[in-house]
Parts: sequence; C-alpha cells; structure tokens
Amino acid sequence: MAIVWLAALLVPGALAQFHDGSQVTFGKNRVQYRDFTWSYYPLESGIEVYHYQGGQELAQRVVRMLPRVQADIENLLDRTLEPPLQVLVYNKQSEFRQSNIGASAGEDANIGGTATLVDGKLFLYGTGNSADIEAQLRRGLSRVLFHQILYGGSWQDALRNSSAMNCPDWFSEGLFSYASLPESPSLTAALADDARRGAFGRIEQAHDEEMMRLGHGVWKFVADIFGRPTVANVLYMSRVSRSVESGFLFAIGMDLQTLLEEVSAYHAGELKEAADLLPPLNTRKERRQARRDGGDLPGKLKRGLTYQRVALHPEGQLAAVATEERGQVRVWLVDLATGQTRSLARHGAKIDRIQDDTYPVFAWHPNGRVLTYTLEQRGRVFLVNVDIETRERVEKELFRIDKILAMDYAPDGRTIVMSGVREGRSDLYLYQVIGNTQAPLWEDAFDDLSPRFLPDGQRVVFTSNRPDGAWPGERPSSSADVSTATDVFVLDLADRDSPQLTQWTETPDVTERLPQPWTDDRIVFLRESPSANAQRHILAWRDSAVAAIDTTIHYRYFTEEQLFAQETWPLQSIEWLPALGQTARTRQHAGHLHWQLEDAPRAHTDGATLNLGAGGRPMANDLPDWRWVPGVGEVDFRDYPFGPLTNEGTARPSDGGTGGLGEGATGQGPRENELAEVGPGSADDREAELASEVPAAPLPKPRNYRMNYALESVTSQLDNTFGGSFYQVYTGVTAVQPGLGALTKVSASDLFEDRRFVAGFRLAGNLGNSTYAIGYSDLSRRIDRSISLERQGQQQFTTNGQSLIETHIHTFRYKWSYPFDEVRSLRLNAVYRLDRNAFLATDAFNLAQPTTFNNAAGFELSYVFDATRERTLNIREGRRSKVWAEMYVDPSEQSKTFGTIGFDYRNYFPIYGDFIFAVRAAADISIGSDRLLHLLGGVDNALALAQNAGTPIDPTINYAYQTRITPLRGFSTNARNGSHMALVNAELRLPVASTFVPRPIKSDFIRHFQVVGFLDCGTAWNGLHPYAEENTFNQTSVEQNPITVTIDNNREPIIGAAGFGMRSRVLGYWLRADWGWGVDNARWQRRVFTLAFSMDF
Repeated sequence: MAIVWLAALLVPGALAQFHDGSQVTFGKNRVQYRDFTWSYYPLESGIEVYHYQGGQELAQRVVRMLPRVQADIENLLDRTLEPPLQVLVYNKQSEFRQSNIGASAGEDANIGGTATLVDGKLFLYGTGNSADIEAQLRRGLSRVLFHQILYGGSWQDALRNSSAMNCPDWFSEGLFSYASLPESPSLTAALADDARRGAFGRIEQAHDEEMMRLGHGVWKFVADIFGRPTVANVLYMSRVSRSVESGFLFAIGMDLQTLLEEVSAYHAGELKEAADLLPPLNTRKERRQARRDGGDLPGKLKRGLTYQRVALHPEGQLAAVATEERGQVRVWLVDLATGQTRSLARHGAKIDRIQDDTYPVFAWHPNGRVLTYTLEQRGRVFLVNVDIETRERVEKELFRIDKILAMDYAPDGRTIVMSGVREGRSDLYLYQVIGNTQAPLWEDAFDDLSPRFLPDGQRVVFTSNRPDGAWPGERPSSSADVSTATDVFVLDLADRDSPQLTQWTETPDVTERLPQPWTDDRIVFLRESPSANAQRHILAWRDSAVAAIDTTIHYRYFTEEQLFAQETWPLQSIEWLPALGQTARTRQHAGHLHWQLEDAPRAHTDGATLNLGAGGRPMANDLPDWRWVPGVGEVDFRDYPFGPLTNEGTARPSDGGTGGLGEGATGQGPRENELAEVGPGSADDREAELASEVPAAPLPKPRNYRMNYALESVTSQLDNTFGGSFYQVYTGVTAVQPGLGALTKVSASDLFEDRRFVAGFRLAGNLGNSTYAIGYSDLSRRIDRSISLERQGQQQFTTNGQSLIETHIHTFRYKWSYPFDEVRSLRLNAVYRLDRNAFLATDAFNLAQPTTFNNAAGFELSYVFDATRERTLNIREGRRSKVWAEMYVDPSEQSKTFGTIGFDYRNYFPIYGDFIFAVRAAADISIGSDRLLHLLGGVDNALALAQNAGTPIDPTINYAYQTRITPLRGFSTNARNGSHMALVNAELRLPVASTFVPRPIKSDFIRHFQVVGFLDCGTAWNGLHPYAEENTFNQTSVEQNPITVTIDNNREPIIGAAGFGMRSRVLGYWLRADWGWGVDNARWQRRVFTLAFSMDF
C-alpha cells in the first residue's frame, strides 16, 4: 500500500508533479498480502489487546504479561498510565510490515506547527521468543508513558509542547531500550565496547541501533549510580525546564558533557579485566583499523554493511557470512585460507524500516557441499540450497510456517530439525529433505529454541521455557504468566511415533541457551543471568543411581554438570566444533561483529560436578519424600492403579513411558527427574506453597472490533503557497504566490490507520486566494484508494489592468495506487476540474461581463521508485525517481486537450556521516492544444512575494495553466518561461553540529544547523529544443507601419546559478536562507537573497 497520504492534501505538490514548485510526491509502500479480522480483549485497566485470526494464544500471552510489566514501567517512570491504551498484536513481523501503523508521517515541505497526538497505541509482533515479546511490550508501554509525561495527551498540549520541547533521539529511544531490557551479558559487553572506542563522546552523531544502545547506556548509568527513581526525576525536570541538559543538571548535578564522560568510564570499567581478549582501542590509529577488523574473517569488513552471523564449514576451511544493509540481505562465501570472498545471493531492497535480523539462518549439509539458508519474502518462507561448487541455487517454499529461528541437519543429511514459528509461537519441526515437507512435533504456547542433533542422529537437544509438568502439546493456564528463562531438554526420536522428552536442567533464575553436542552423550551450553556480566559454558551428561528398593529397584535420573569454560567478555554467540577441536566465538568489537576461531577448552578430568551456587541447581539428586501427598491430577507412585485414573486430572504412567508426540498430540509421561527433594518440612512447604497460590483472574471474553475514528494530528502553520493539487489557471497574468497566510489541517484515522479523513483550509492574506479541501483514503487493501475534493480561489487582474477576475477552481480526484513491492508503485488518478470565472463588478463594464466555466476531465499515470531513507531533517540517502504522463479533455469542447509528460530523478550520496551530496534532474513537456506555462526561477514557499523577472511570454502560445519551477536560486520567478522545461540541481549539505560537534547540544537551532552549497542550471522553451526559433524571448520585434523588424538577440537560453545557504529549525519551522548569484548570457548577475519555509529537494 503506497504511503501517499491525504494528510499532505494541502501541501505543495502533494498529489502530483510540479503543481507548485519542486515538491513532487514520491513515497514508499506498505504492501498487503492478506486480510485481517480483528478481535480484542477488554481489560479492567482500560487496556485493550487486539489480535486477528491465528493470534489468540499470542494475545493471551500478552494479557498475562501486562499487569506485571505495566506495574514495573509505571514504577520506573513514576507515572500511572492514562487509558485508553490499545495493544495491537501481530502474528509476525512481516505481517506488521503490511500494516499502516506509524507510516502516516508524510514528507511535508513545511514542517512547522504540526502536532501528532499521543494516541495510546502500541504494537507487538510474534517472534517465537517470550523474552522478546516482553521486551517489545515494555518498550511500547514506556514509549506511550514517555509521551504522556513530556507532551500530554490532549491535542492542545501536544500542539503547544511539540515545538517547545525537542528531545534528541538517544534520550528517548535509549530510555525505551533501557525499559525493555535493563541489562544482559551481551549488552554489558556491547556498552563496554562502545566505551572503549569513545562512542559516548559522539552520541549526537550516532544513528539507528548504535544511537539507541548509547542512550541505553546513559540511562543504565543513571539508574545504577543514582537509583531507579532518578530516571523519573530526570524526565520531570526535563519537562519543567523544557531542556534535556537542564533535566540532567537539576536531577543529578551533571551537565551533559560531564555525564557522558562518567558514563563512558563506568561502562569501560565493567569488563576492564577482560579487555585484553580483543584488540586494543587506545589510539586513533587502533580505533581506525578496528572499524574494519572482523577478527579471523580475512580481509577488511566492507563499508556500510552490518555483519549478522557466520557459519563455519564442517571442514573448517570456508565460512558462510550474512550481511545486511538497510534491509537488503547478502550471503557470502569466504575462504579462510586465501581470503577470497564470493557473493552467493542478494535479496530485498534497501529501505528504511524496522529490520529483521533473525534471517538468514544457516545450516551446512553434512557432505559440506550444500549451504542451506532461510529467506523471507512477501510474507512467505523459503529454504535456499546453494551448491558452493557450481553456485546453483534452488529455492523451496515452506508452507504453514511463518519463520525459522534455527535449524540443523541430521548426520545422514536427510532430515532437518527446525525451531519454527507459526502464529507467534515457536515449536520443533522435522523437515524431510526428500519431499520438501515439514511437520511440527507438537504445538503449544511454550518456546522451543536452538535445536541441534546429537551425533547419533536420534536425539535432539534444545532449550525451552516450559515449566514443571508442562508436556509438549499442553497449553498454559489462561491466567498464568510463563517465565522467559529457558532450560535444556533432550528429545529422543528413536521411536518417531512415541518420542521421549527429558529435562536436563532446572534453573528458574538463569537462562541456558545455544546447547550443542560435544560427544555422543555429553552436551555443552551457555548459562547466563541477566544481572551478571559473566557467562559460563556448562558441560552436562545424564547419570543414574538407586533411589529405593522395595519389591523392585527404583532409579533416580539426574544431570551431572561441569564448568567447561567461563567467558569474562560475554559472547553474542558460539559454535562448538568438536571434530576440529575449536570454537567459533562472536563478540562485538568496535561497534561490529568480531569473529574468532579458538581452541576448544578441555573438560575437567577430576569428574567433580559444578557447584551452581545460588544461580541454579542440578536436577533432583535426593530420595523421594515419602510424606508427600499427591495433589489434584498427580499420581501416587506408591499406590499406582494400573489403567486409567478416575480422579480429576490426566493419568500418567509411573514407569517413564510417554505417549506419542506427533502433530497436535499431547505427550503424556513423567519426567525422569520428577521426584521431590527430601528434607525436613518439605511436605509442609508444599502445602504452604499451594495455599499461597491465588488464582489469577480469568481472561475477559473477546469482542469483535468495531471501526471508530480518533483525532490523529493537528496542523496550524504559516504558509505562502496555493497548496492545490492542480496547476493555477493562466489568464494572461502570472500568479505564483497567494500571499502569506495561515494553513489549518486536521486528520483523523481508525485504530489501524487504514482509513483516514483529512480536512483543512488555507486563509491567504487576500481571502480571495483561500483554499478549502476534504479527503478520505482507504489503505486497507493491496490497492490504495483515495478521494478528495478541494475548492481554491484566485483573484487576478487582466493584462490591461481594467478588470478583476475571481476564479473558483473545483477539483475532484479519485486515486488508485498499486505497489509492486516496498519501493515501486504504479499510481493512477482520475481528475475532474471545474473553473468558474467571474468578473467582479468594479464598474458597469465588468458588471455586464458574463460568468464563464471551464471544464477538464482526464487522468494522471505515474511510476514511482523510492529507496531513500531520512538520516535527519533535510538529509537523505538513496535514490528516488518518478515518471508520469497526464492528459485532460474539455467535455464540452473535445478539441481542447491538455497534458504533460515528465520525470524527476533524485539521488543522495553520503560523503562523511550526515554530510551528503544531492543531485536532481527533472524535465516536463507540455502537449495538447492547451499548454502549461512553466515559470522558471526562485524557491518554494518564500516568505516574501516573489518578484517577476519580466521575461516576455509568447502570446501566440495558447497557455491554459501556469506553474512554478524551482529551485533556481539567483533569479526571480519567470527568469525563463515556456511550454517545456529542464532543470538540474546539485547541493552539498553539511549538518555542522552532527558532523563536527560530538557532544550533545542544548540549542535546537544549533543542533539542526546546516550549511549548503548549490549549483542550479535550467531552461524553459517552446519548440523542439531551447535553441529553436520559436523561442520568442530571444527576439525583439519593432513595428513601424508598414514595416515590422525582428531582431535576434542571440541570448543563451540556459541559465545557471551558484551560491550558498543556511538552514535550521526555528520554532518548529524549517527556515532556509539562500544567497545566489545567477549567470545569464555568460554574465554574473547581482546577488539574490531568499528566505523560505521549505525543505530542500
């Protein structure tokens, strides 16, 4: 669905090309591949949790989390959330990308006076990981609460505070990140790396993930050193003082520069003793070399790419590498010995959006010849097999699965075990290579992550957050809040019809992840605690002992553990390679991936088990408690009745058998280590625990969503444009600006921002030049539809100055937009225009003049490509272009036709940081019996009425409409005119503060201050080309009856200009000042100064 918003209805050029200056509409697309039918859970707190088909379990998980998460966020920010609040839950990220949420921000040329209301809405999407869902929920709640604190909830507060309080992105996004996950070992390592390379001192120059992480580091320092309540104090003081720096100064007594120095020292000291594990970053040369140092990846890292993951070849000579650049994924094959790098595949387009770093996932076939990786396109999942010798690539689509988080080949290469996501939950799947089919081993609401085959090919080790008694296929209680900590499990697939599941660890306060085989019977995994910096590699195996002897021998089974290794500098990931005796470790270094091959540690030989301390405990190693009393649904192992039980609950055999765990089945069987611990008072403790359990409130009954609309944004700004979506009528007098006036615009949308109403008006200094408009857009389907109606007034004198004509222009427009993908779209407009021309009765002559009407009906067809991203205000990178054709006919006089054919191409090249070079080329040709008068020169939305350069207009050309062509600085409007035009612009845009000043800046004006150098070159003409004889501006006629003499002036039709300018944000408006020197007929002209409310092209 194309992002061509009716919210831009009253903005110059909002709906087509060159209607008023250079503001041509481009825009990226949100593409729909499915329909959504929404329901919601209404909670007593005023929160509504929305979900659609297939997402009920995921929504219930969010409902269970909400009370605990909301209480923690409110405690952190010391503010109670003001309802209503809508939580929109999407099954997966690719389906969220189809939504219109958050895409309503247009590309207004004039940004002043616009307030987006705090609507109390947040979104989540399923990833198959409960910890990630909780982090998203915490981030979203903190965002809503943050905006309620700083900007208020009413439109009056939002309009007043939006321009008075401007927070840097690191301040807000860093707080949301801190609220989502205060600390973790990998985050601690990343912040320590940021401190080592001096990144906190350049926080204003950071972007995207780095910016968010640095801001997180600032808030973590504040909370750790001054206490969590200080976070709310900083926010309160920032709002009162309307300054971020003053907020920190009043709350903790530090200015920003001192604060950042302390933050850097704090995080650098967190892992100071382990800093020698990575290359030093002490000198400028070392930091410069480290920017492209990938560790044991040969050569230098490629600029502009984010290295996501590395998968080592089974023989250790090659490695598969995945990189990402603004959403475009590439797969590389690297020869570790020679350093040769080959590109195997490239997928997707470069686009500015929420990126998905969970794919591609790699798996090497055991034969070492085939690399398998995952691919996600248009909401579909593919397995891609690449023959690394022939480079032949085969894509196979996987059905009934939304995402693959991890996968591993069986030793025989015939089966792949996957951690797959469907409807927001992750389960284990078995994929048959021959046949291209996969099936879930079970389906439940618990996370099943990181599966790996053991060497025998019959067992799979994985991690899961399933609690005690939760067997595959079971659903958690509708009111239970499931833990996000994961334990290690092993699944025995020797009998595919009745697989056996064994829990190897039970550590409720710590998390195990990345389990991998070490030998046939031993596994190694990573154990970490969110509040601890160190990570521990645990080597584990199963053992047994006699538990009791009565009529038979009872065995107890337990897990033995050894400390295999300890990481003092936490890892992002690790791959154990027992056959090679190596490990492949991934850390962050100098802000990017650093991959190292190291010798694998050896296990302890003394056989001593690991002392887990307070962080966890091994599985039950004690005799059963014979005083234990079975609860409801539990089996008394001392008096087991063979056959089905009659009491309430599900019967379970007592001898360790399990039921089948096929698709949709519920496995029934005991864990081998289910016996309770022995100790005095354990039965009483159990009874007390049962008594203390208070049943949570049941889930509310879901309701169907009924469409309703809410106020979305309010705009009230100064403006000096006509703002119409069509050209201005030409009656012999040029009318390029209506006079400085006030633009007011209001938009309202439904909950999902699929449907939107926009209404507004512009009152000019001359009320006869005012504009009124209303529009509606439906963006809920693949093809966007919008309808608009506007009425624009225009008053102007005739060429002899004796009559004042008032023209009322009524334009009706119906628009379709079809997106091919996220960056390409085809757009069609059906347009009807009716002009009413009336002579104002200034005297008897004008009173007698009739009122005339002009009609025009036709279409506009355009192709749009837009792969740009906005780095900061007025600074872009990437490429965009638009090609169009339009044709109109007067229904009452079909011989009168009017049309144009044109293009506009723009490219933005980063030079250093946010310093860019921007280039633009545009042309427009007028066709038909009626022509379009192109008036070349000047800039958009100038504060002063534009002067007319006075270039003669050919009276023999039947001009019906007129438009301004900008920017051509150094000249006034109408420096050249004609029915055709061409224009080239080039600019160097240098944001001074963000490029040269690394520390935070208090002044919003200085923070956004930019210096621009420009070159403009263009022409307008009639005939075949600018030098054709039809160009009357190059001729002077002298009439003296009966002789007329025509003098050829030999003037150069192409004009140019050079100069410089300055830009910044002032009181919420983007203010630009330009000093330009024109070149006309090879002569430099006098300087022309312009001041305008407008972004650059």
